[in-house]
Amino acid sequence: MHVGAGHSNEANGIDAVQAALSQALNGKINPDVVFMFLTYHHMNRASDIIHEVIQSTHTDLVIGCSGMGVVTDARENDREPGVAILALSSDQLEAVPFFVQGGQAGIQIGESILPYLTDQAILILIPGLHVNPKEVMRQIVDVAGYVPIVGGMASGNPWTHEAPRTLQWCGNQIAEDAVVGVL
Repeated sequence: MHVGAGHSNEANGIDAVQAALSQALNGKINPDVVFMFLTYHHMNRASDIIHEVIQSTHTDLVIGCSGMGVVTDARENDREPGVAILALSSDQLEAVPFFVQGGQAGIQIGESILPYLTDQAILILIPGLHVNPKEVMRQIVDVAGYVPIVGGMASGNPWTHEAPRTLQWCGNQIAEDAVVGVL
């Protein structure tokens, strides 16, 4: 497996993602999956930024969410612009992404991953403002049985009540109330 990480705190979202991608890919990685996290400063350009990542990496498996801050091995961006990228490539990597919305999110996730379950784990990103994480986890287990789950909650700008408050994405799909992730 080849892994690359990149980070930028550029104020311009496109410049930030290009810098983070340059570090993460380092001319050596042709990623199968890209995890990308943006601070709330870049939420208004999220669609353009995601498109840039898809075009630059030639994969639509770009999964992530907004946050109040982002953390990498280089530094933490808290209340300032930040983009973090983690790029993964492997001949043995099989990633099953999901993007679901609504009160039955966990059931939909469980049904979508059930055919692929063996020894995998789920990375899941949940919008805590719109979705009950405990209910999502219970629904997944009810449908798919025990599966290790790791992840986090999307956040955004805590000082505004303007929409969107958080964003989650999987490829070109983007929403404020989606549960996204990958098996």
